[in-house]
Amino acid sequence: TSAMPVYGPALIIFLLLHTGCTPAVETTAMTIDRVRYDPAVARYPVPVGVYFPDDFFDNNFYHTTADDYQQTFHNNPADATRQALDFAFTETFAEVRYLDTLQQGFAEPDLAFVIVPNIVSMPSHLDQQIIAVGVIYQFEFFAGGQHIHSWQVNGLDFAKRSVAPPPGGSGSLPGQGGLPRRISAEKFDTVARGAVWDAISVLLARLDQQQPLTARLPAAVVTKAAVKAS
Repeated sequence: TSAMPVYGPALIIFLLLHTGCTPAVETTAMTIDRVRYDPAVARYPVPVGVYFPDDFFDNNFYHTTADDYQQTFHNNPADATRQALDFAFTETFAEVRYLDTLQQGFAEPDLAFVIVPNIVSMPSHLDQQIIAVGVIYQFEFFAGGQHIHSWQVNGLDFAKRSVAPPPGGSGSLPGQGGLPRRISAEKFDTVARGAVWDAISVLLARLDQQQPLTARLPAAVVTKAAVKAS
């Protein structure tokens, strides 16, 4: 699998420990750039079930910049997550069945297991130097009517912010730095989408390390590394 990027310890701790959930607000679900990652790490000739809990699509998060503008971005990563998982699981398993209830999966004995995704949090750090967004998922796995495995998966993406030239050009006072440009909604969504894809790539790259799951899977018939597009 491809090497994971290295981030500063303080930023990692902040993103993985800080959570922020807001009451229901109007949000625009992210769209997905399906070519950011090729997540097909293996192909298993078995069907799996996927059940999204009733409140899965109500995951609204807010992100406020720590700069002079104090912008707030509202985001709901549920739609982007579903698109990413659909793409990933379709590439990885012979068949993916979306279930109306968890009990429906228990009644279909040919399923290798049922996957229940949950969005735990979507932390962010937005300041004059960096736009960083993380996403934390909790995946629960069931088989034979029983819970067999829990797995938390983290994703992270970031972008360095550009700085505008000082006002007045060369006539600015000595030592006066440039002002940071405001973060655009498009730039924020691009980084947030990257965090979603990063998490899904981690999930697939490490799937073969989850013994309770691999014990129920036959040998993969296709193997190739996940590749981050340039």
